[in-house]
Amino acid sequence: MNRLVNPEQLNTAIKSFYKLRVSITKIFRNLSNKQPPNHENDKFDIELPALAKSVNINLRELEQIFEGMSIPLPFNIDKNMYITQEMIDDRKALHTHMVNVNKLADIIEAHSSLIQIQSRQNYQQIPHVNPEIMVQRGNLQNNIVVPFQGDKIINNFNRSFKNMDIKITNASPTNTVISITLGRVLKALVSFKGMKMEWVMIKSFAEKLELYTESDHYVFRRITNNAHAAMLYFYSRSLPEKALCSFLTWLHSYINLYKERCKRCRLHMHRYSMLHPVWREFNTLEPYHNECKPQVVWN
Repeated sequence: MNRLVNPEQLNTAIKSFYKLRVSITKIFRNLSNKQPPNHENDKFDIELPALAKSVNINLRELEQIFEGMSIPLPFNIDKNMYITQEMIDDRKALHTHMVNVNKLADIIEAHSSLIQIQSRQNYQQIPHVNPEIMVQRGNLQNNIVVPFQGDKIINNFNRSFKNMDIKITNASPTNTVISITLGRVLKALVSFKGMKMEWVMIKSFAEKLELYTESDHYVFRRITNNAHAAMLYFYSRSLPEKALCSFLTWLHSYINLYKERCKRCRLHMHRYSMLHPVWREFNTLEPYHNECKPQVVWN
């Protein structure tokens, strides 16, 4: 194993190398300043042997210093090691960056090998199941529909609100339609898929009620649109019974459609649309014109 270089020896070698370089520089400077042959001054012929002798002395001294030093093996980073021989500062600065890049590449390679080992172990722990069977099971679970279980809720509302009559017109395990009559104000049909409300249609009390035919009156078409917004607002996948109760309570607030004033403008009829307050707040059930309603905050 190679020993570390002595700093004092290294410093002495650098100084000796600097002396050698200076003496060589003087020789080339004198050669460049050589006088013509017919010049009487022979100063050049006198100085050149002395400078050559100085170069030989400095070179011999440098060789003796290197013989007494224990030089370790060079740090080889492929072809990047030759960057240190550049004398231009812009190119010389690349050496440090290249060394850092190589170190980072080694770290990334080590981490990637660890990740491969860990992922291979996790894969071995996963039970192997046929993907087609998993897809079929997932489709079966998504297609399961909970039967309609709102009979008790409907009976409770019929007992609680005398001016609200709710009947089940189409009873089936998956698709159910209920008919709602609210006093002499409006009629509504609500279709369910299991316990989830899918469609609402609201018309006036005098109109014929059909599930997919809109009302002839613009007021009740606006109420139908608001009912769809309420259906989405009250939707709850985990508590469908609560969603049905909330929606029916909200719909019952239209019993005073032609009597209540707007909470904002305090008018029965809006000054521009000439409509009644057809909007009901989802939480407070307060009446508003569609143009006066506050901004809805969805949960």
